[in-house]
Amino acid sequence: KYFTGASGLFSFYFKPDISREQAINFVEALKYFHIGFGWGGYESLVMFFKEIRSDAVDNPNQYLVRLFIGLEEPEDLIEDLSQAMEKTL
Repeated sequence: KYFTGASGLFSFYFKPDISREQAINFVEALKYFHIGFGWGGYESLVMFFKEIRSDAVDNPNQYLVRLFIGLEEPEDLIEDLSQAMEKTL
């Protein structure tokens, strides 16, 4: 009734040429996204995972980052993701 069809939870993989250290540094460079679980709250969260897909054997250096988008201003979150990418990748 109040919420239909969308979610603030999504994941992405880095390209295989991105190192584990770069992926971790990206997560740690974020300012608005706090590291942790707890999907469904009001704060933006981020988690880093080593590959978890069944086909990850083909791409052993892929790393997954899961984001939960909270109630911060979208422009602030976009800027935060951009600065972390520029700083670490």
